[in-house]
Amino acid sequence: MRDESQLYDAYDVGAVDGVRRSRWSAALGAVVSLAVLGAVVVWAYNLGVRDAADVPVVRAVEGPARMRPDDPGGAQ
Repeated sequence: MRDESQLYDAYDVGAVDGVRRSRWSAALGAVVSLAVLGAVVVWAYNLGVRDAADVPVVRAVEGPARMRPDDPGGAQ
C-alpha cells in the first residue's frame, strides 16, 4: 500500500487562515445586517411620526352632492 498522507499536506496549510477569515466574514455580515435593520427601523419610525400638517386632507366640494339634470331623459 502507498503512503498517501503526504498528498494532503499542501491543503492543510490554509485551514487555520480559512477559519479566521470565515469568522471575520460572519462578524462583518452580522454588523452589516444590524446596520441595515437599524436603518429600516429609523426610517419606519420617522415615517410614523410625521406632523399632522404634512398629511394631505381631502375636502368635500362646496354645494350639493347631487343635482337634478335640466333634461332628465331616461328610457322612453
